[in-house]
Amino acid sequence: MFFSAMQKIQFSALPTPVKIAVWFAFVLAWMALEREVIEPLGIYHFMPFYRVQGFCVWDFLVIAAITIVLVRMNAAVPRGSG
Repeated sequence: MFFSAMQKIQFSALPTPVKIAVWFAFVLAWMALEREVIEPLGIYHFMPFYRVQGFCVWDFLVIAAITIVLVRMNAAVPRGSG
């Protein structure tokens, strides 16, 4: 009844501003997780090298992981063309 014939689109086919917006959304999600969960609950006491209210190693690692995953998704070959 509500069937849609939409096709899936590859991440690499998206325009560059959309890719940047996706990256920015994931970074903002990490920042929200830090401020709303990690810092109020004191989880940072169990995270080595974590610094409250400042840029730290954890921020760098998360941003690097997000960037690596999105770059790999951008370079991924579609499954049907192999």
